[in-house]
Amino acid sequence: MQPSMFNVRVPLPERNEVFLMNTFSDAQLLVTPDVVELLDRLERGAASMDDAERGTLEELASHGFVVATRDQERRDLETFFSDLRESTDQVRLTVLTTLQCNFACDYCIQGDHGDYNKHAAKMSLETAARVADWTESRLDALAPSSFVLTLFGGEPLLNLPVAYYLAERLWTACQARGMSMLVNVITNGLLLTEEVVDRLKPYGLNGIKITLDGDRDTPSAETSTPTASTAIPRCWTFWQPRTSRRISRRWRSSR
Repeated sequence: MQPSMFNVRVPLPERNEVFLMNTFSDAQLLVTPDVVELLDRLERGAASMDDAERGTLEELASHGFVVATRDQERRDLETFFSDLRESTDQVRLTVLTTLQCNFACDYCIQGDHGDYNKHAAKMSLETAARVADWTESRLDALAPSSFVLTLFGGEPLLNLPVAYYLAERLWTACQARGMSMLVNVITNGLLLTEEVVDRLKPYGLNGIKITLDGDRDTPSAETSTPTASTAIPRCWTFWQPRTSRRISRRWRSSR
């Protein structure tokens, strides 16, 4: 066994813990420093392990932090991308419902800010209908077993009529064709409400990824809209009591 080449470590000295993430499996764990030392020993080829250490390695392996061999891991990566490119078993569609965003953060790599954000395009229902027509034609041509709709932006929740229309119409199309459907939303979270969740959940709502750059104080310091400073605590307040709803909760910060 070997540590995965996709492991990333972030020490948290104030907690005496280490944040482990595997960028291939997307597994995320908080571990104590002795677990990191165990991975280092494995990397150095240590052969002597007690039962507890072997149990820890088995648990890490189940999340992708430990692999059989690096060669096998590279083959798994090649298979993953090959399936992603060539498999027709699942059709995935990402729709930008709008280029507008209610934050306009200066650090955002998507670029335009200021006045542009006030006037950026929103997808119309007429365009959404054409998107749905095209999607249905691809479903008929490829006959996948499943379909995944990802709502993105800008801030996709600024255009809820289109989000709801696409989710409902494509769910109906998938049901008529005997296909499963999932809906994912990538959002800054400020406009996320129970009403939004309840409206999308019947159409296969699977995950909501809340993407904010930095800690609580970063958006308020670097954004042109004052509402951003409330986003992280508001999102946490919304999601903390709702984990039982079986919608995946993942926090992502690049700092």
